[in-house]
Amino acid sequence: PHTTGIIKLVRGYYVVYAAEVTLIGPLGPNSVRVFRIDRVALEPVHRARAARGAERKQERRLVKEIERHMSNGSFYFSPDADITRSLRAQALDKDENQFNRDFMWNYDIAQACFLER
Repeated sequence: PHTTGIIKLVRGYYVVYAAEVTLIGPLGPNSVRVFRIDRVALEPVHRARAARGAERKQERRLVKEIERHMSNGSFYFSPDADITRSLRAQALDKDENQFNRDFMWNYDIAQACFLER
Protein backbone atom coordinates (compact mmCIF):
# COMPACT_ATOMS: atom_id res chain seq x y z
CA PRO A 1 0.00 0.00 0.00
CA HIS A 2 1.01 3.59 -0.66
CA THR A 3 0.44 6.20 2.04
CA THR A 4 -1.38 9.15 0.53
CA GLY A 5 -2.14 11.34 3.50
CA ILE A 6 -3.35 12.00 6.99
CA ILE A 7 -6.79 13.21 7.94
CA LYS A 8 -8.38 14.20 11.23
CA LEU A 9 -11.90 13.04 11.94
CA VAL A 10 -14.13 13.22 15.02
CA ARG A 11 -12.17 10.76 17.17
CA GLY A 12 -8.62 11.36 15.95
CA TYR A 13 -6.19 11.09 13.05
CA TYR A 14 -6.21 8.46 10.32
CA VAL A 15 -3.60 7.43 7.78
CA VAL A 16 -5.16 7.30 4.33
CA TYR A 17 -3.50 4.81 2.04
CA ALA A 18 -4.04 3.54 -1.46
CA ALA A 19 -5.04 -0.09 -1.01
CA GLU A 20 -5.42 -0.69 -4.76
CA VAL A 21 -3.70 1.24 -7.55
CA THR A 22 -3.28 1.00 -11.31
CA LEU A 23 -0.07 1.99 -13.06
CA ILE A 24 -1.18 4.55 -15.65
CA GLY A 25 2.18 4.72 -17.35
CA PRO A 26 5.40 6.67 -17.64
CA LEU A 27 5.30 10.45 -17.68
CA GLY A 28 7.89 12.77 -19.19
CA PRO A 29 11.42 12.19 -20.36
CA ASN A 30 12.43 10.40 -17.14
CA SER A 31 9.59 7.86 -17.36
CA VAL A 32 8.15 8.81 -13.98
CA ARG A 33 5.63 6.23 -12.77
CA VAL A 34 2.11 7.60 -12.28
CA PHE A 35 -0.59 5.63 -10.49
CA ARG A 36 -4.36 6.02 -10.31
CA ILE A 37 -5.87 5.27 -6.91
CA ASP A 38 -8.62 2.68 -7.32
CA ARG A 39 -9.39 2.06 -3.65
CA VAL A 40 -8.33 3.76 -0.44
CA ALA A 41 -8.56 2.63 3.16
CA LEU A 42 -8.28 4.56 6.40
CA GLU A 43 -6.47 3.29 9.48
CA PRO A 44 -6.47 5.07 12.83
CA VAL A 45 -3.06 6.41 13.85
CA HIS A 46 -3.65 5.24 17.42
CA ARG A 47 -6.49 3.83 19.43
CA ALA A 48 -9.28 6.33 19.36
CA ARG A 49 -10.53 7.74 22.60
CA ALA A 50 -13.71 6.26 24.01
CA ALA A 51 -16.76 7.64 22.27
CA ARG A 52 -20.47 7.72 22.72
CA GLY A 53 -22.65 5.81 20.28
CA ALA A 54 -23.46 8.90 18.20
CA GLU A 55 -19.76 9.78 17.77
CA ARG A 56 -18.92 6.21 16.77
CA LYS A 57 -21.73 6.19 14.21
CA GLN A 58 -20.65 9.56 12.79
CA GLU A 59 -17.03 8.39 12.59
CA ARG A 60 -17.95 5.19 10.73
CA ARG A 61 -20.09 7.20 8.30
CA LEU A 62 -17.25 9.66 7.64
CA VAL A 63 -14.71 6.87 7.08
CA LYS A 64 -17.03 5.15 4.58
CA GLU A 65 -17.77 8.41 2.74
CA ILE A 66 -14.09 9.30 2.45
CA GLU A 67 -13.17 5.81 1.26
CA ARG A 68 -15.98 5.91 -1.34
CA HIS A 69 -15.12 9.43 -2.53
CA MET A 70 -11.39 8.80 -2.83
CA SER A 71 -11.94 5.44 -4.54
CA ASN A 72 -13.68 6.97 -7.55
CA GLY A 73 -10.62 6.85 -9.84
CA SER A 74 -9.93 10.59 -9.91
CA PHE A 75 -6.89 10.67 -7.59
CA TYR A 76 -3.36 10.15 -8.89
CA PHE A 77 0.11 10.06 -7.36
CA SER A 78 3.71 9.37 -8.20
CA PRO A 79 6.29 7.97 -5.78
CA ASP A 80 9.01 9.22 -8.14
CA ALA A 81 8.21 12.87 -8.80
CA ASP A 82 6.08 15.91 -8.11
CA ILE A 83 3.07 15.67 -10.42
CA THR A 84 1.48 18.83 -9.01
CA ARG A 85 3.64 21.08 -11.23
CA SER A 86 4.63 21.00 -14.87
CA LEU A 87 8.05 19.68 -15.87
CA ARG A 88 8.94 23.20 -17.05
CA ALA A 89 8.08 24.73 -13.67
CA GLN A 90 10.15 22.09 -11.92
CA ALA A 91 13.12 22.72 -14.22
CA LEU A 92 12.98 26.47 -13.55
CA ASP A 93 12.64 26.12 -9.78
CA LYS A 94 14.76 23.41 -8.17
CA ASP A 95 13.23 23.88 -4.69
CA GLU A 96 11.67 20.49 -3.85
CA ASN A 97 9.19 22.10 -1.44
CA GLN A 98 7.53 24.18 -4.18
CA PHE A 99 4.52 22.00 -4.91
CA ASN A 100 1.14 23.21 -6.15
CA ARG A 101 -1.19 23.03 -3.16
CA ASP A 102 -4.24 23.09 -5.44
CA PHE A 103 -3.51 19.44 -6.25
CA MET A 104 -2.83 18.30 -2.69
CA TRP A 105 -6.10 17.12 -1.17
CA ASN A 106 -4.93 17.22 2.45
CA TYR A 107 -2.67 20.28 2.32
CA ASP A 108 -4.06 21.94 5.44
CA ILE A 109 -3.47 18.90 7.65
CA ALA A 110 -0.13 17.95 6.10
CA GLN A 111 1.23 21.51 6.13
CA ALA A 112 2.77 21.05 9.59
CA CYS A 113 4.73 18.04 8.32
CA PHE A 114 6.26 20.08 5.48
CA LEU A 115 7.04 23.09 7.63
CA GLU A 116 8.92 20.99 10.16
CA ARG A 117 11.41 19.62 7.61
